[in-house]
Amino acid sequence: MEANASKNAYREERKERLAKNAKKKNQKTHDATFFVTVVLWVVGIALVLAMTCGILWAYGVPQSVLKVEKVGDRSYSVADFNYYYMTVFQTNANESYQMQSSYGISLGFDYTKSPDAQTTTDEDGNTITYAEKFRTETIKKLEEMNYYLNLAKEEGVELSEETKEEIEKEIDTYAEQASNNGYSTSRYISVMFGKGVTLKKFRSYLEEQHLVEQYLNDKSENLSKSITNEQIDAEYEKSPTEYQQVNVRLFGLEIKSDDSEAEETETEAAEVEETAAAAEAAETAAEETTEAAVEETAEAAAEETTAEEAGTEAEAATQAEETTAAEAEAEASADKAPSPEELKVREMLGRITDEQSFVELAKEYCNEEDKATFEEETSTLVKGVTKSAVSSNIDADFAEWLFSADRKSGDKDVVVTDSTAYVVYVVDPAYRNETPLVTVRHILISYDKIAGDLGETKDAEGLKIETKKADDGTEITNEGTGYSIDVAMQTYEKAVSVLNDYNSGEKTEDAFAALAEAESADTASIGEDSESGGGGLYEKIQQGQMVKEFDEWIYDADRQPGEVGLVKTTYGWHIIYFVSREDEPSYKSSIRTALVNKQTEEDSNKASEACKGSAVGNKKLEDFAVKEAVKQINKLYVSSSEDKS
Repeated sequence: MEANASKNAYREERKERLAKNAKKKNQKTHDATFFVTVVLWVVGIALVLAMTCGILWAYGVPQSVLKVEKVGDRSYSVADFNYYYMTVFQTNANESYQMQSSYGISLGFDYTKSPDAQTTTDEDGNTITYAEKFRTETIKKLEEMNYYLNLAKEEGVELSEETKEEIEKEIDTYAEQASNNGYSTSRYISVMFGKGVTLKKFRSYLEEQHLVEQYLNDKSENLSKSITNEQIDAEYEKSPTEYQQVNVRLFGLEIKSDDSEAEETETEAAEVEETAAAAEAAETAAEETTEAAVEETAEAAAEETTAEEAGTEAEAATQAEETTAAEAEAEASADKAPSPEELKVREMLGRITDEQSFVELAKEYCNEEDKATFEEETSTLVKGVTKSAVSSNIDADFAEWLFSADRKSGDKDVVVTDSTAYVVYVVDPAYRNETPLVTVRHILISYDKIAGDLGETKDAEGLKIETKKADDGTEITNEGTGYSIDVAMQTYEKAVSVLNDYNSGEKTEDAFAALAEAESADTASIGEDSESGGGGLYEKIQQGQMVKEFDEWIYDADRQPGEVGLVKTTYGWHIIYFVSREDEPSYKSSIRTALVNKQTEEDSNKASEACKGSAVGNKKLEDFAVKEAVKQINKLYVSSSEDKS
């Protein structure tokens, strides 16, 4: 019985132990499941957060929120900073491109390379990258924007309806580009200016920039109107030659590097060496002669020539040889002889008797490849040239001579620069230009463009000069164009077609400007980045500034605003829209503009000093913003340039 009781006790204990083990096992399983569940939740949340952050980053939310710069009461985000950084870059890139493509002059910045891979110097002469230079310029721009926006606000300046329309046109242009590239407008703008730059932000940037521009333009116009005739007269009396002009005949020959000059220099150097060697030999001979003379004197006292005399003769011979060598050396190191080009223009100068003889002699003395150019009598005529233009483009001393009160018609002279030898004939000495300035728009249909489309080369061998009648009866010739009659005819027909397009439309200045943007080959007067502002515009043209036929049409005394004409020049056919004629003589307009520019520059310098250092930035966020902007620049501009190359 005891055995049974013991056995039952064991069974109960075992049952209890198994139950406990089962409970522990169940507890472990539950704990593991809970842990896995927690881990999965954490991973899921992390993934959601990562995806959310990625989406926010892609849409530029951090760039829009993070404040990188504070200027006065205005705060600028990373997105704002990037937008203005991009505009600074684009301004520098456009200036660099224009100077390189138009004049072959490098401004130092290569817009096809990354800004952080190029260096320049700051105001203190320290070496910095262009990325850093653009950072400084961006901060300065924000400071000045804030300064002028406050002034505009204080004076109650508001955007005009015309300016609002301009802003909408700019946005429409981006919308069209976005559509062409498969983007929404807002997305395309962020691609062009950086993450976080939305359509709404872009509009606000344009509004602020245009408001500042309108404020400055209004201020400039008011200043111009406030300048009195007394102020203009006083300025003219103070420095008349700065506002006078001259009409001259000018002919120049480019000075070419001549290998024969180098050969002559080498020959002269060789002659100097030979002379020096001869002098040394003579000196040695003289010493030997002296020694012989001494010995001879010692051996033969009856000899008439003493050793002293022999030495004296030898010394004289040596001195003579040394003098010859010194003269040869001095001659070799003296200024080189006049270039062949200078000799030619000086010869031409001696043969000039009057203005017509200058015209004929230019044909004779010009290079063979320029013969056709100088067949035109106007090719040497330069009208309305200013003293500053002569000084900067030719020579300052020559400018003083040309604008001297002693100059008179018929005076002539030669001036030689490092690159060119000129001969000049004074047609009209310094005078005040009493004709008013004019403003026009034009569309150029060029021979070069039409020829390029036809695959024709200028001045091809065996070019035949022909004349044909167009459909409207106008006689067309290819003489002076450098191209075939087909090019001359198609250029005219294209010009007539464009003129017909204008006449069949609204016939307004805006309509003409739009047509100029679409059709004109004159790159200097089209495009938003052109100096004129685009639309084929040329403002305040001085008489004589344009090519002869163009000049004669726009300076016709009967020309009226809104009048349109078709004019042929050596460049092609010009469709010209006459905008306006100034109310005062040209010289007064020049003085008025000079006084306005002087005051504007002074005001600008004061503004720069007043707002300098007003920006307070977060250095780390600035670094981040610059890095993002440079990445954007490299993606949009640098990589595309490399692809083209």
